[in-house]
Amino acid sequence: MTDHVRRRRAALVLALTLLATVLAGGAPSARAATGDITVFGATGLFPTGGIIEGPDGNLYFTNPGSTVSGIGEMTPAGAITFHTDPAMDTPSDLTVGGDGNIWFTNTRGNNTGQIGRFDLTTDTFTFFSSGNVTFPFKIATAPDGSVWFTGGGSVARRMHTGGTGTAGTLGASTNTGGSTGDIAVGPDGNMWITKAQNANIGGVTAHSLLRVNPTTGDTTPFALPQDVGPRQLAIGPDGNLWFGHSGLAQPGLMRYVIATNTFTNFNLPVDSNPKGLTAGDDGNLWFIRGNTDTIGRISPTGTGYTTFTTANLDFGPSTQEITQGPGGRLFAAAGGSPRRIARVAIDPPTCKGQPVTVDLSKGETPTNGDDVILGTDGPDTINALDGNDLVCAGNRGDVVNGGPGNDTLLGFRGKDTLNGGPGNDTIVGGKGRDICRGNAGTDTARTCETRGGIP
Repeated sequence: MTDHVRRRRAALVLALTLLATVLAGGAPSARAATGDITVFGATGLFPTGGIIEGPDGNLYFTNPGSTVSGIGEMTPAGAITFHTDPAMDTPSDLTVGGDGNIWFTNTRGNNTGQIGRFDLTTDTFTFFSSGNVTFPFKIATAPDGSVWFTGGGSVARRMHTGGTGTAGTLGASTNTGGSTGDIAVGPDGNMWITKAQNANIGGVTAHSLLRVNPTTGDTTPFALPQDVGPRQLAIGPDGNLWFGHSGLAQPGLMRYVIATNTFTNFNLPVDSNPKGLTAGDDGNLWFIRGNTDTIGRISPTGTGYTTFTTANLDFGPSTQEITQGPGGRLFAAAGGSPRRIARVAIDPPTCKGQPVTVDLSKGETPTNGDDVILGTDGPDTINALDGNDLVCAGNRGDVVNGGPGNDTLLGFRGKDTLNGGPGNDTIVGGKGRDICRGNAGTDTARTCETRGGIP
């Protein structure tokens, strides 16, 4: 197996573009109520690993199936495409690297670990050796754009995605000891890893969280207060680390406050079995209840526990994931029987935590007051009027024009054009290649690939 770009999929290559079957709900023009679940299926679907939103506003997920093994792609409307390559075997998890491409873990049948890159522009795969990580499992992107991954060999490693380093070059590594689980970048800029007990690191032998400096690879363990068996990690809406766990009299979610080194446990019902975990745009934590057809929700204070379910959904016993996706909706990978992708509505929608007052998907229009405006899933032209407005663009290359007030314009997803108005505006691009233009007033901008009239 070489470490060079694989021949184009046209040489193989199996690419199946299938319109997903909508098995519940539908695709209404207005937003559905909180917890409404729409389920999508397709031939060859086997979503038993990671699921993320890509820079183009589509969902990407690992699909280690016997019929189709590769990277799955789904539009917010439910059209599913599979991308694969002869080198693909068992992809497990994926992330958007600093180069804007999809990076994923892949284990070959001969136990050869690989890190794969799927180029969204050329539709090609590249595979790199994972070094001494023989069974690469979880993967995340560090603040510098490199990717970190964990797996067999009890090692976490960094791989460059390009830029200042050569893509695929292995950098710092750390021997974590024990069995590593999930990995995520924390609010402090460090990498955080869940570790099962059975190894001594710095005198800590119990289940723990590991903090890894992404520059040096130095590791610091933090023993959990109880033998809780940590699972998937997530950054909560409160900015703290959260993870689901089992092993106590009751399963639950645990919060870790980095600044105070404080763990707080929140018990869940005994049949909860919390697995995948994510922060929702509504300010709550959402998680999968393994071996059920149910998705749970709880507030960052541990209150308001609620469950949502639907027919034709089975999360099964394996690792399952859930993520906040486009349009203010959640998307979950259900690898049980039947195998499906679930789309979960959140209502009322928010824009940077503020309740939306103008929802374009409902046909509402901006006013001359202080509006909180939310775009649709399609390309929008949003014209803010008088007042100090907060605008969250949608997902498909929007044009946002500020009004006379002091506006905040947020690009979010897609290639957006954000034009400040006469006031003192704050302009923030999103995941696409955004154009940000200033106007009269003192404007500021960040995360913009192209700027005009703004320092």
